[in-house]
Amino acid sequence: IDEAHHIKARTWERFRDIFHGNRVLQFTATPFRNDGAHVDGRVLFNYPLLRAQKEGYFKQINLLPVIEFDPDLADQAIADAAVGQLEKDIIAGFDNVIMARTSTISKAVALYEIYQERAAKYNPVLIHSEIAEPERQTRLQQLRRRHSRIVVCVDMFGEGFDFPELKIAALHQVHKSLAITLQFTGRFTRTKS
Repeated sequence: IDEAHHIKARTWERFRDIFHGNRVLQFTATPFRNDGAHVDGRVLFNYPLLRAQKEGYFKQINLLPVIEFDPDLADQAIADAAVGQLEKDIIAGFDNVIMARTSTISKAVALYEIYQERAAKYNPVLIHSEIAEPERQTRLQQLRRRHSRIVVCVDMFGEGFDFPELKIAALHQVHKSLAITLQFTGRFTRTKS
């Protein structure tokens, strides 16, 4: 079972119970839960974050702070900083993509308009849960083929999603939990294997 830190959820426990009497291997990169519940079982292998860093699986994160005290202008300032970084990266020969993250669909739609206005040449795409799956996949393919270099999304591309070219995180709204923010940020430190 991958993402085994969810195992304390009733639906996950019911799934695991299907295999009662059999050996079950549980995998997780985040064994510590915010609710204090533990992933049960015996640890067979532990790969510490420090070792992953030393072995080159994660790279340094560069924080580009954006200071804008007018909330009506903050999203434009964040978008400008993200697009500016993307342009520097492209000139330097990097194949990077921006993820503009927020937590509501209405905010994502507004952000999409901002990115479309400021960076139309990078063909921004909007992805959220109310977009039909076939269209979401089409938009994701636009990113993978670099027909687009900007994705505006609502809590998408979480666990199990692999897209190493996501290198610029424009956080228009941060997560409520530091642990989730750190896990999210880790998505942008991955190297291509």
